[in-house]
Order: sequence, then C-alpha cells, then structure tokens
Amino acid sequence: MKILKIVLIVIFALALTVSGGLLCYSAIKGPLASQGGGNKNAGDAPDATLFETTKEHQKDLSVIEGSSTMDPAEKVATMLVNATFNHIWIDQYYFFSRVDVEGENGDYSFSEYDQSFYQMNTFRRVQAYTGKINTFKIQADFVNQRLTSMGTCDYDFDEKTWLYTIGNPSSSPKTISRSEVDREVKETYYRIYSLFDFPIDLGGWDSLNDKNEGRVEELDYSLIDSSSVSITEKDGYYILKFNADIDGINRSGESMDRFSDSTSGGRMSNMTFKTFSVTAEIWKDAGVFRSLNYEVTVNAKINGKRGDAVIEKTMNFSYDDETCCVAKGIKSVPSFYNKLSTENQAECDKMIAEMEEKTAKTKK
Repeated sequence: MKILKIVLIVIFALALTVSGGLLCYSAIKGPLASQGGGNKNAGDAPDATLFETTKEHQKDLSVIEGSSTMDPAEKVATMLVNATFNHIWIDQYYFFSRVDVEGENGDYSFSEYDQSFYQMNTFRRVQAYTGKINTFKIQADFVNQRLTSMGTCDYDFDEKTWLYTIGNPSSSPKTISRSEVDREVKETYYRIYSLFDFPIDLGGWDSLNDKNEGRVEELDYSLIDSSSVSITEKDGYYILKFNADIDGINRSGESMDRFSDSTSGGRMSNMTFKTFSVTAEIWKDAGVFRSLNYEVTVNAKINGKRGDAVIEKTMNFSYDDETCCVAKGIKSVPSFYNKLSTENQAECDKMIAEMEEKTAKTKK
C-alpha cells in the first residue's frame, strides 16, 4: 500500500476525522454547490483604509527588498514573516487554500479550505477527499461577535443533509473592533506556521506548544537556499521564489514535525524531503500576501508503509468587502443561517446589507 492511500490531509490545525465507505470523485459536486464554494482566484490589492487605524504597525517591505546588505535568504525570509505580521493588523482578508497530494501509481487526494476574516470574526469551511480507502469530508464553522452564538456544520453523506451543532453563547463582547491587546497577543512571526501552515522553520520554538512561552523570536533563514532566491516585481506585487536547503530541512525536526502535523495529523515518520520549492506573491504597498505556494516531494512512512508523494499547496488571498463578509459566509450555508435565532438572523441580514451598501458606493 503506497503512502497516498493512507495519508489524511489535515490543514490549518482543523483536524478532520474522515471515515466511512468509498466515494466516487463525481459525487463531490453536490455538497460543494450547496455549501457555496469558495473564491479560488487571487483578488485585487487591498484598499489602504484597511490599515487606517493600525498604520503605525504596518511593516514596509520595500525597505527590505531594496536592501543591498542583506543575504538573499535573509531578505526573502524577512519579507515572508513581515507579510504575515501585516495580516495581524489589517482589518479584513480572505484566503482560499488547496492541497493536492499525488502518490505512486497515480493515487490522489486533495483538501480545500477557505476562510474569511473581519476584525475578530471568522467564517471557514473545509472539504477533503482523501483517496481510495477514505471518503469525502465537508465542514464549516463561524465565530461572529455580533451574534449571540457560534456554530459548526458537517455534511452527512448518508442522510445527504447538513448537521448543525450550536456552540456556547459567545463570551466575547459584542464588538466589531479588534483592540490593540487582541492584536498584540498574536504579534509573532509564528502566525505563518499556524494560520498559513507554512512548514519551513523560520525561528526556533517548541512545535508542540502553541503558546508564546518558550518561543525564540530571532529570525532563522538558514533553511533557505540563498543561491535559489529570486525577487521580482510585477503589477504592484513582489514575486518571491526560492528552494529550501534540503540538507538543512532534513535536519530540522521542527520543520518535519510541522509538515507531518499539517499533512497527516502527525502520523508521518522517518521522513525525507527530496525537493521543496516556494513561490510567494506579496502586495508591494500593503505588504500582505497575494498568493502563497509550495511544492514538496517527500518520502515517508505511515503506519509501517513507506512511499513517495508530491504535495502541493496553493493559497490565494482577497481583501474586498464582499469576499471578506463573514455574515455572507454564514448565510451561504442554510443549516447555519436557519438555525440562528430570529434576532441573530436579523443581525446577519443587517451585516450583509451594510456590506452591500458599502460595496455599491465603492463601485460608483
């Protein structure tokens, strides 16, 4: 049995328990359509007003890109982590992510994930098809501080219905603003490891500890091959390309742990990276991602079986009001919206109306 037949894709720390019978690939279309899908393309550059109240925290990447003294690996690593840092302080963004895994003998699986952020509110959905011995999984959930509840929804392929689980009433205050304290809690390089699930270790910390204690904030770019770095500019955004230092990353236990956690729930062992290439697009003025892609060839063992797999992950980002509207995401899944109280439905409709009014004014 080759590695892909048993690999279980798990991305962005949202663990998927996938079980059940076999599923034909063509059966994916039905549930996906009912869930509202996702925006698979990179959007336009973010409006400057998205940093209106946090401008003093915004990192200027042009200073780094134009440096004549920094090592190429140091330059590209600094641009990556500073772009991630800027995502902490921008008011809204959205990303769509897809992971494709191709193993020996043509075995194949994939996972898709998209998430909307507005201030402290989020809407996210994930779907995964994990190969011949597993089935297909769809899940969505939301947190919105203007509503008095939060929830999770799963698609039941036997019943062909969405199963809704109401969360506990939110203990957060009803607010749409992220405070300085809220943001500063996340003021760390390592957001790129968690939210964007980037496996190359750009600084030392305990990979099993998601708290601030024990982390070393110094930037470590030794796992990037300086000779492979390319930084160009196109249509208002930077294009960063580089390869990991294969010998170095094969000695990096934290990078291996992070990669294993994000692709197999930590079940990969005796792993060896064969190739590892990265392409990132970052908006020049805003300093946030347009897209992020990496492609890895890895040899590893899962449950006693060893094999090769090519794993590619692509993330595309958008920043417009409509795509980032958490309320619109909630309403796109009827099992969410219909289970809300009348008061919460009205609040959800109000947020959508506010978004549509703002969007209409912008287009004039």
